[in-house]
Amino acid sequence: MSFISNLSNLFSRNSKDKISVMLAKKSKSGEVIAQSGSEIAPPQQETEIERVAMIDLETAYYVDPIVFNGVNLYTRTFNTAKYKLTPNSIEMEAFNRYKIKPLIPEIVTHMCVYGKSFVEILEEGETITGFAILDPKRVDYAKNGDELIVYNEEGLPVGYSITFSKSQNVPVQTNLDKNIELPENSIFVPRDKLLYFPLFKIGSGLYPVGIVEPIYKTTEIKLNVEEGFGQSTYRLGYPLLKFKLGDDRHEPTPQQIQDYMAEFGNLNEESMIGLPHYAEVEVLESKKTEQLQNNLNYFISEQIAGIGAPASLVTGSGEKTNRSVLIVQSQMFERNLKLIQDRISYVFESQIFPRIVKGGKVPAFDWNDVSIQDINDKAERLSKYVEKGLIIPDEEIETLIRETEDLPKRKRDNKKDTVGDEDIRKQESKPEPEDSNGPSRESDKKLD
Repeated sequence: MSFISNLSNLFSRNSKDKISVMLAKKSKSGEVIAQSGSEIAPPQQETEIERVAMIDLETAYYVDPIVFNGVNLYTRTFNTAKYKLTPNSIEMEAFNRYKIKPLIPEIVTHMCVYGKSFVEILEEGETITGFAILDPKRVDYAKNGDELIVYNEEGLPVGYSITFSKSQNVPVQTNLDKNIELPENSIFVPRDKLLYFPLFKIGSGLYPVGIVEPIYKTTEIKLNVEEGFGQSTYRLGYPLLKFKLGDDRHEPTPQQIQDYMAEFGNLNEESMIGLPHYAEVEVLESKKTEQLQNNLNYFISEQIAGIGAPASLVTGSGEKTNRSVLIVQSQMFERNLKLIQDRISYVFESQIFPRIVKGGKVPAFDWNDVSIQDINDKAERLSKYVEKGLIIPDEEIETLIRETEDLPKRKRDNKKDTVGDEDIRKQESKPEPEDSNGPSRESDKKLD
């Protein structure tokens, strides 16, 4: 059930479930210190660094091809990384296939653009029924009247505020802690009702950074340079003409000058014109077009450096690159992807999987390699090991290769599958238990 549709239940808890908060206040030196509670609460620092608004980060993704392709390169490459859950079960495999996998591409995109992603947990009683991706622009930490984050006794933010458009009807929440002051048209969501996926964290880690923000200023300048370069190119396509009329023996009259200007102003690609010997025409050309192109290439290289992926992959230009350099760049790009894998794995393994297995061994993500170059190198190394007799191929190695290359299993192995499509279909066809109030359709509601 969606959190919004279950507000009345969430805020009718017993007094022992009330949130214990910790506020932050300023010291004489201007530093923000904890007023009460655990000492591990991250201090809120006043900073002179102005962060880029998330709407501007989103705009850069929409309008700049380098940013757009760079972010999508992360998403596409990440999405090709197969994984399995170990240990697995029929229930876990079905949950993973229909609930988790569809979320991952959008989570990765949000992490790259905004630096973070938020996912709402949809519940029916104590059972997780699904997830809903939230717009990070509408989510912030719950704060007090002084715009300071409210913490619990463990030194963690108590929850989040989610702001809706003015056209939406937001339910009135009661029993909120008196220290929490919500913005207009917002609701409070406890921290255990959302999944939070940060990318690069610095300082307290409360407001992480993606790959778009560090290159935003460069992107903004580059777009202006592109506009100037485009105008210059447009002018070259439709050049300015300069004419000179008259010589020592032929002094042009004002009327002649006006007539020639009118005649030249109506020229097109099919026009023909005859001129007397004392009239000359010259095309004005820009002397700085090549310099504009060099400046543009500089800003593009800065963007690629910030994205952290090989230039040939980001631009799709296939430009010449030293093979050894490309391998190193691909390996560093793979490490960036590995960081995202670790972030996603940690959130699901710590907050979701324990609730599904209910006391059993918590499954873990087992990711395959994401770099094609690495897979080819590994295949070459393994072939040499086999040639030298250091590895003897067996059924287990064959099964691993088939899984890595996404090849079908041998027929004799089908009976050994513990989790198959037929098992999942049977599991999905089982009727879900209804609570005392009967089935609810509100679990399908998602936050805007």
